[in-house]
Amino acid sequence: MGIMDILYLHHLKSRGICGSNEDDMKRYLMKEGHSSTETLSMIKRYNRVKDDLFDYDWRTQSIMDRIQSYGEPKSRASWETIDGRVIGLVKENKGYKVVDISDGKERLLARIEEGVNWVETDLTTNQMSYITKNARLLKEPYRGGVL
Repeated sequence: MGIMDILYLHHLKSRGICGSNEDDMKRYLMKEGHSSTETLSMIKRYNRVKDDLFDYDWRTQSIMDRIQSYGEPKSRASWETIDGRVIGLVKENKGYKVVDISDGKERLLARIEEGVNWVETDLTTNQMSYITKNARLLKEPYRGGVL
């Protein structure tokens, strides 16, 4: 086993997904399909190094909370960090909205309907390129209509 299982367990614990005590972690890992020997080994190895592992800062926690609040079905594209902004596309009733969640709050950058309607004008070339590229990808298979 590599270090990935320890980092996975650390992430689960840091985000409060699997609980904070050993019994909660064991229950969660067993429910996720890990064998009892894998689970005990993973927790034992984690306990040896947990004090040396990183902590998520407030900004990172806020970004992950915001992404989690959108849920999988709503998000069209993966979230990208581009020139200091965490940008993603979120499906709306008609089209998509492009949002920046770098500070844990949603800031509307653009809307994609028939084309790109820019709301934020202070974007870098890379950020605008990402948005227009995704807008084209949304339109291509449907010959001009956004999904």
